[in-house]
Amino acid sequence: MTIEAPLETGTQPAVTAPPIVVTEAKLPDTIAMPSFTADAPAAPAVEGLLFTASDWREKMAGGDEKVLKQLGRYTTPDQVAKALIEAKHKISAGEFKKPLAADASPEDIAAWRQENGIPEAFDKYEVKLSNGLVIGEDQKPFVDEFLKVAHSSNATPDQVNKMLGWYYETTDARAEEQIKADIEFKREAEESLRTEWGADYKTNLNLLNSVFDAAPEGLKQNLMSARMADGSVLGNNPEALKFLAGLAREINPVATVVPGAGAGAAAAIGDEIAKLTKLAGDYDSDYWKGPNSANMQKRLDDLLAAQARMK
Repeated sequence: MTIEAPLETGTQPAVTAPPIVVTEAKLPDTIAMPSFTADAPAAPAVEGLLFTASDWREKMAGGDEKVLKQLGRYTTPDQVAKALIEAKHKISAGEFKKPLAADASPEDIAAWRQENGIPEAFDKYEVKLSNGLVIGEDQKPFVDEFLKVAHSSNATPDQVNKMLGWYYETTDARAEEQIKADIEFKREAEESLRTEWGADYKTNLNLLNSVFDAAPEGLKQNLMSARMADGSVLGNNPEALKFLAGLAREINPVATVVPGAGAGAAAAIGDEIAKLTKLAGDYDSDYWKGPNSANMQKRLDDLLAAQARMK
């Protein structure tokens, strides 16, 4: 640096910057680049964790066939990891309960039942059925026997109610189906008997009923409502009714002529024969003339035939 004027003149000295010398930069003829062709050092293999696409299940199982079978449910190792984490979460949340030991003492059993919400005795179960179903008095002995077995098997209240609910819902559904089937079978049987018996349909049924009316109280109802081997109600079965009606005619042949006469059938028949015979002696009577003449003449023939069978 050079100072052009002395300091005492009161003027600022002029400062001259040194000249800047620029030299030409010369690049090297070649630039050394990192080599990508050399083999990178292999990552250290951790035994048991380095799997291939085909043997990862075998490596995880470690020779345990049961574990290998379980791993067969998964398609990739990450699914196994997710299942493991999910299982741990469920265990932490208390979703998985420790099973009761086979050699558990009575005290252990009582404690285990309390932990799992199972009552201390079978009659302590609170039965709650769905759809408004109520257990009738006649069903309580059956339900008590079921609860005893359920309690001895350590069934939870939820399991008990689900099983009982299924039983009663299924039973009711089957009962409704049976009622519908009985109604349809009765309709078909009545139609068949009306066709076969014709005008004797009501007479045959009356004969049949008159025989059972003399039976001990309740026998007729129990017998006619009984089910045959094919599942049909006896009182609706056309073959059974035809057989019983035939027996009724043999037991009480005059009942077709004088229904309900019972022990006084002979006297009733005799009285009616006498009245019709008297009318038959008058050719101006209704027996010979009028709209009822044909019926009265047939009636007398039927009464005489019935009287003859009684002798």
